Amino acid sequence: MLTDSGTVSPRGRDEGKASPVGFVPQRFSLAGEMRVFDTVAYAAWVNGVARRECGTAAAHALDPVGLADRSKTRVRALSGGQRQRVGIAAALAHEPGLLVLDEPTAGLDPGQRLRLREVVAALGATRAVLLSTHLIEDISHSCDRAGVLAAGRMAFDGTERELTALLDETAEPVTASAGTRFERAYDALITGLGAAGE
Repeated sequence: MLTDSGTVSPRGRDEGKASPVGFVPQRFSLAGEMRVFDTVAYAAWVNGVARRECGTAAAHALDPVGLADRSKTRVRALSGGQRQRVGIAAALAHEPGLLVLDEPTAGLDPGQRLRLREVVAALGATRAVLLSTHLIEDISHSCDRAGVLAAGRMAFDGTERELTALLDETAEPVTASAGTRFERAYDALITGLGAAGE
């Protein structure tokens, strides 16, 4: 039976109170003519922050994503990675207890991916961050735990080390990097589930 109701309580939050959620989809649009600061302040207002507090909320949200110095820049002048960080700042502006990111590094060049992963890792120190991605490097560099969804159920929930331990040690080349081992363990898990369902 599929669950169609329930609650999610980010770690450290009072379960008796609703905790706001910040969400950044894989693809989103921003008004190119707006300035970065105004974009984030508007997001704060849309998410229930009092109008008089939106400026402060925007300033606080731009700092952890490294865009405080670009607050007066128009969005259209930003790089792809910077726009992604504006999206994260907009999702942070109302101080959510849980931040949900869907494929945040998709389409970014290596330098932008590195900077974004550093931002995500730093945010994870102060709030719960749920990252949905198919990029193994994102998980390796940003996540304490990994969950694997397959065929509508949670096939694995644990650390990267626990997932790679599922591999048969004799079948894995000694020279394989940690990232390669993680990819192979993931593949073995999914392949095994597919074979079991046949």
